[in-house]
Amino acid sequence: MDGVFLKWKMLQKKFKASVIKIVREQFTNERDIICCLRWYGRGLNLQHCIDKIKVDTILAANATASQKKN
Repeated sequence: MDGVFLKWKMLQKKFKASVIKIVREQFTNERDIICCLRWYGRGLNLQHCIDKIKVDTILAANATASQKKN
């Protein structure tokens, strides 16, 4: 089995379906969804988790673009 699949199954059992639905509405990338849920599981407010992953995505895109310029 794939590691991401195992993490996803574990997270589905841990959180309410309503929380997972909110996160899935915000992100399409499974990695982002899993990361967001993991932060939520650590106790971060759900909206803060969503905001954090969005900022992380922007920063990663900027870093990649910056590396391509050099």
